[in-house]
Amino acid sequence: MSTSTGEQLRGVLPSARLGLTDYDLIVTDRRIVGAKVGTSGLAQAAGGLIGAVVSLGSQDSRRTAYAGMSVEQILAVNKKNFEIPLASIERGEFNAGISRITMPTLALWVHGKKMRFMFTHSIWKKDEAQVGYAKDLLSAAFPGRIEFKRV
Repeated sequence: MSTSTGEQLRGVLPSARLGLTDYDLIVTDRRIVGAKVGTSGLAQAAGGLIGAVVSLGSQDSRRTAYAGMSVEQILAVNKKNFEIPLASIERGEFNAGISRITMPTLALWVHGKKMRFMFTHSIWKKDEAQVGYAKDLLSAAFPGRIEFKRV
């Protein structure tokens, strides 16, 4: 994955659900790009555990497809993909959740509207390494505008 001229990739926060859509959040020094990797709920509701496995498999194939693309190409390949310029993020809140009870979440306030992402890959157990990575990445992306809870 590459970025436009001069833009630096900082990291990726995987499996962030917004509504019924799962995204990988690609964080650069200029923006956060949401790359759609799947649709949650529908496959799982229809097929239980089998639906969940199929859903995860399709997410992996989408991630593989994004691998050789630039951030601009990722934005263009799916109409549900989006970008949030870091300068437009008024504030953020990352909550690492409670192990085996609640999922980690990221809330971003952009132009007065709240976007809330739930990190579904951590549903059963809080992964301390993932939480630390997310904290470091988000702190560097928009310092002074993010609050951390249960970290």
